[in-house]
Amino acid sequence: EKKLSFTSLYNGACTRLGEREINAEANRFVDMIRGNGELTKIYRKWMDTDPPAFPDAIEGVPFVVS
Repeated sequence: EKKLSFTSLYNGACTRLGEREINAEANRFVDMIRGNGELTKIYRKWMDTDPPAFPDAIEGVPFVVS
């Protein structure tokens, strides 16, 4: 029985601002597992749901170094 709904729970990794190489590698990895379906398998196993639709931006949260 599900007691709480976490359908908009975004799990992610953070890097320090200015760490372009690490950020690029993390993004490459996430893009790869999203593309090959592995991220969906992980979400289903651990969260018992499909991954949420990931936003392109969240106000106040920089996704990339400008």
